Amino acid sequence: APLFLEKLIDPIEKGVAKGTFSKDELVSNNENVWSICWGINESWEKGKRHPANYPVEQKVFRAILKSEFDRVNGFDATGYTDDWTLSDKVGYLAVSAPGAVFHHENPGTLGEVFTQAKWIGKRLYKFGPIGKIVALARASFPVSIVIGLWKSIINFNFSFLIFKLVYDFGVFLGALTSLFGGSSAK
Repeated sequence: APLFLEKLIDPIEKGVAKGTFSKDELVSNNENVWSICWGINESWEKGKRHPANYPVEQKVFRAILKSEFDRVNGFDATGYTDDWTLSDKVGYLAVSAPGAVFHHENPGTLGEVFTQAKWIGKRLYKFGPIGKIVALARASFPVSIVIGLWKSIINFNFSFLIFKLVYDFGVFLGALTSLFGGSSAK
């Protein structure tokens, strides 16, 4: 962890950036079938938490100058996308910190997949209620079956269909709850 922190704050200490993130986010439970399915669903590079062509700037900060964090009163607790609010408030994106390697665990059981997906579905959507309706359509059973079958075939992973049905059902319930006045918090 010390090397991770050193690498993460290096661009900040050098004055190159006010905030950073790492493209070197690895999956710690990459042998777990549901974790693998999570990566397939997100179109991530195998064993990583980002696609192969991930940009060098993004909305999610892993480190930021305390003065910048305090200036905007931190992020807003809006649920799944709460960490995106910091970028909106400071007015810039986090910069990649090369070599800052760390691990993240994907959901490893279908129960964890469902719970996480439901929380994701409750998030704030770009177009408000219209965005929630689009999310409901994208997570609907027919769409879930088609995408689940397609990605199961092209990835030679037939557990993905089960994963996709559970994941999309969670997103659907979360978005439905959120649409009718439910909280975005977990």
